[in-house]
Amino acid sequence: MPERVSNGEGAGKQDCQLQAGKRWLEQHEEEYRWLKPTLLGDDLYARQPFCQQVLKAGYSFIFTCKNTSHGWLADMVANAEMEEWKRRAWKGKNHLVYRRRWVNGVSLRYEEREQDELPVNYFEMSVWNEEKGKRTFFNSWVTNKRITAENVKHLADCGRARWKIENEHTNVLKNPGYNLKHNF
Repeated sequence: MPERVSNGEGAGKQDCQLQAGKRWLEQHEEEYRWLKPTLLGDDLYARQPFCQQVLKAGYSFIFTCKNTSHGWLADMVANAEMEEWKRRAWKGKNHLVYRRRWVNGVSLRYEEREQDELPVNYFEMSVWNEEKGKRTFFNSWVTNKRITAENVKHLADCGRARWKIENEHTNVLKNPGYNLKHNF
């Protein structure tokens, strides 16, 4: 069941997706815990307090993590020795190079006290079109799941699925909408 983003009567503070996510988690954590779900979310959710709330509920997460909004993590990743998986494939008219890189056990943000740190696992995926000579896709995520050469493709597919759901489904409903005269 989705959680509505809306201001209640007399609400002094603007409601937002993150607050709705926190409310949803509080309301449904017991109901779905037996499923051991993995929550997918955009960069907005890749914040330490929310990630800790997800873990406390017994859930896992894969959240988009942009370097521009996570400076500390971006610096750590830039200086880390990352593992890499690379594959070249023919897709119709073009050769595409799929590249996945990852590092386990980096801090989501800077903490003065080590016990306050939240270790996460970072991974990124890029797709390079050799014929066009340009990168056609790039994204990066954080997760609490351990990343290996065997599961990095699956994790990236999960991370991309959230984007596809939002952009290929939700935006169709939200932006242009359905023209019922044409459908029926």
